[in-house]
Amino acid sequence: HNSLAYLYQTLGDQKDAIKHYSKAIQLLDSKTDPDLLDKENIAHLYSSRAHSNMLLEEADQALESISTASKLYSELIDNNKELRAFLALSHFNLASLILQKRDFYLAKKELKSAISLYEKLIDDKQVKFLPYVANAYTSLAQIHEEESDLYTAYLFYKRSMRVFKELSNENPGMYLPYLAASYNNMAICQKGLDEAENATQYFEESLAIYKTLAQKAPKEFKAFLAANYNSLGVLYTDLDEKDKGVDYYEKALEIYTALSDESPAEYLHYKATCLHNLGVIHDEKQDHSKAMEYYVLAKELRQELVEKEPDAFTLDLCVTLMNIVTLYHTRIEKEKDMTLTPLALELLDEVERRLYYVEDTMPVIKSLKSDVEYFREFFTEISY
Repeated sequence: HNSLAYLYQTLGDQKDAIKHYSKAIQLLDSKTDPDLLDKENIAHLYSSRAHSNMLLEEADQALESISTASKLYSELIDNNKELRAFLALSHFNLASLILQKRDFYLAKKELKSAISLYEKLIDDKQVKFLPYVANAYTSLAQIHEEESDLYTAYLFYKRSMRVFKELSNENPGMYLPYLAASYNNMAICQKGLDEAENATQYFEESLAIYKTLAQKAPKEFKAFLAANYNSLGVLYTDLDEKDKGVDYYEKALEIYTALSDESPAEYLHYKATCLHNLGVIHDEKQDHSKAMEYYVLAKELRQELVEKEPDAFTLDLCVTLMNIVTLYHTRIEKEKDMTLTPLALELLDEVERRLYYVEDTMPVIKSLKSDVEYFREFFTEISY
């Protein structure tokens, strides 16, 4: 039954795999005097059945099976230290399942148990478990990040980075992507902690790796490279290094343009965001002509996206439209060009119409609606 279950699991037939794992468990449980090896096998069977449950997204059944396996491994570990790896994996899988229920406290507890076991295995010179502990560090960091504990998240991402750096020195083909992701995650935490210069350094480290990876496997890594360029564009803009910001945004735009030509459904909104960001940065540089050029291109793409997915992209479109309105406001005050007034009012009408059915659930929506009222009054009453 165990062999059949494994074969079905390998072939992707998880329902039959679960049926045979369950039968194997039933047979071993029926023994009147099970020995330690029987109990170990029962633990392995519960763990394997949980894996099939997870593949079928049967979270409750998986949680029940892996909890039983974990309990059995805990009871048996004193007699067989080789079971530490199985127990560690059980803790890790339990954390993943508990996270689906948004129980961060219990998930962190399980991950810390897994990490403790993996670290002991590594201390015993079992270096094959280095990737496992690195993944556990990453998962723990992600929970802290979700809880807005960015400094602790950063520390665990940093632990993960150190392990993946060691691993990538030996096997770059396997582990460089993980190292790049670690640098990227550390950068995001540092940015959230208002440590922009540190964040820039980590994004640059990540960028260097993604450049190498994108040359070797463009299909897999060009999107990551573009995201890094975009993140650096944001950071250098925040650091008031606008020319650098423009340079990185333009590099991101070049990649997203190529990607969106191939897969518009997946990448067109990234291209639109790049165009919008370039409009913003040229707006801040008071290059109104260039800013308008990018805003209009972003508007056209976002209108196209809204037609297909209004719930996902209406807010983005309204932000771009209001940036154009704000630019008209600036130009009218400087240039006294009243021909811009009807253009601004037309955009305000569109924003108001699109936001009419959107509830004020987020501060940005309330702010947009308030801005519409303010600018409508301005453009209605202004005269020179």
